[in-house]
Amino acid sequence: MSKQILFFGNEKLATGVTTKAQIFNGLIEAGFEIKALIIAQKLDKYSDKLEIVKLAKQNRIEVKSFASLKQSVAEIANYNVDMAVLAAYGKIVPPEVLNIFKIGIINIHPSLLPKHRGPTPIESTILNGENETGVSIMKLAADMDAGPIYKQRSIKISPNESKQAIADKLDLLGKKLLLESIEAIVAGNLTPSDQPGYGATYDKLITKEDGDINWNESWAQIDKKIRAYAGWPKARFNIGYIELTLIKAHFENRSGKNGELVKHDGSFGIYCNNGLVVVDQLIPSGAKTMSGQEFIRGYGSKIFS
Repeated sequence: MSKQILFFGNEKLATGVTTKAQIFNGLIEAGFEIKALIIAQKLDKYSDKLEIVKLAKQNRIEVKSFASLKQSVAEIANYNVDMAVLAAYGKIVPPEVLNIFKIGIINIHPSLLPKHRGPTPIESTILNGENETGVSIMKLAADMDAGPIYKQRSIKISPNESKQAIADKLDLLGKKLLLESIEAIVAGNLTPSDQPGYGATYDKLITKEDGDINWNESWAQIDKKIRAYAGWPKARFNIGYIELTLIKAHFENRSGKNGELVKHDGSFGIYCNNGLVVVDQLIPSGAKTMSGQEFIRGYGSKIFS
């Protein structure tokens, strides 16, 4: 069995998270020769900061980026491998590239397909208030996340888990499932099953504006935004001219006018439509992370004048 493969993606399974590149590292440890890491980002000082790029360079693995995969078919084919693995590449892989690989491209998708097809499955799982998610090991197809599935496994998630914590769990699970199945896939002993023809959902791209907090919403909705948009686009609000990122908050059952700002136990809170959102941790624009109490000490005279 040939253990030469290509790897597509930066392994960041959600927007704004960090990664230990468990899948990429797992393949190296399992003796696979990754001929090249192909990322969607332009190769520059910013891509050099990606965890997976650092790991590739530590292992003397070539890092490549193509402005157009469709126009780079010959160069990709020159690696002369039968299979590739993909984890969070971030761009559509055209049929011309899919057809290069005799075995195909194995995609590690952080959802229980066909639910949560698209670019933001972890964020959407949090926003929907779901208590279960998982990983699907699938054969990449031309239609978005519609390819047949080799293996799938679910995990429970708690109501207060962050995007980062869920991404970390799914990265480890993806590594486990891939290493359980990849040799059987290569040997032709594991045949993928078509996804069901029903139950498919499609998650949208996230925009910066999605992070804007609406104080007419409930605490449950605001809490989901804080967790789903951590890192990027961030849960944001303004007090006068000061733009703030809300990192951590808790809820108290009090009555007040939606959007009203009040001092509270040395910190401050803002009323939403069913109570008071008390700020525990935040980042003022251009400043460092601070507690609500620290913010009041530094900015209180400006906002409560």
